[in-house]
Amino acid sequence: MNESKILGDSDHRKVGASGVIRVGIDDDIGSSDYNSVVTYKINDTVYYNDILYKSKQDSNLNEQPDIETTWWGLLDIKPTNTISIPKYSIFSDGANLKVTNINTENLTTTDNFIDIEVIQGIPKSITNIALGEVYEEINIDNVSIENSEYEIYVNGVLWTEISDLRLTTDGTSKNYVISNKLDFSGVILKFGNDTFGKKLEIGDVILFRYVETLGVSGNISTIGIINTSESTIYDSLSNTIDLKCYNLQQLDGGSNEESIENIRTMGPNVFQTVDRSVSKLD
Repeated sequence: MNESKILGDSDHRKVGASGVIRVGIDDDIGSSDYNSVVTYKINDTVYYNDILYKSKQDSNLNEQPDIETTWWGLLDIKPTNTISIPKYSIFSDGANLKVTNINTENLTTTDNFIDIEVIQGIPKSITNIALGEVYEEINIDNVSIENSEYEIYVNGVLWTEISDLRLTTDGTSKNYVISNKLDFSGVILKFGNDTFGKKLEIGDVILFRYVETLGVSGNISTIGIINTSESTIYDSLSNTIDLKCYNLQQLDGGSNEESIENIRTMGPNVFQTVDRSVSKLD
């Protein structure tokens, strides 16, 4: 682990599975796409060209859904007011499998639904008080800190991650470095010295927001299993909203922390190729 840093390699922590879920205010946001050969029952709902329709009678349909037909009715359920879905809202399978959105989203009065990007895990935060030391380091102990989804605020101001404090522009730059502990038991946050990045002052409040993920065991292969909104969501008039959700696809890409054998292999490779694109000869 120590040598890989010298060689320029970056060892990854647990990675959360990622993908998209659909959210709206209607229970039928998980309906399937229209298929002309399927026998639909009364009140079955389907999407056609991203518009939701409800079947008015049993039939093998030979025509496309259309608001003018007697067989289909447009299911046009849009919010009365814009609904804000804050970053790090929680959605789940109703039990222990949880995901969170990585951006703040808005469901507007013109939307039947929106698709939002999520990552598997639970948003968490830790607050520390600075000692005012040069190159101050803060240790965070948690083996499940997601590899890329985190933020650091100092006194309420968002600071910027940098790979090396010596790359900062001046002593006022609000930059920090994050590195893994050698046994992947957590991370170390490091700040500047007023020459290479701004130094923390005594009493500064450091907020570390991150996602705690299951890694490889958080991969989601079942469609529709994420169907519960756990966070309290409000519209623009501060009304509480019963938000619906549904994963229309798998959420994958989750993995555990990098293995020692992979680090042993990749470190020298990165060093030898200067981390550039390589040819077959390389």
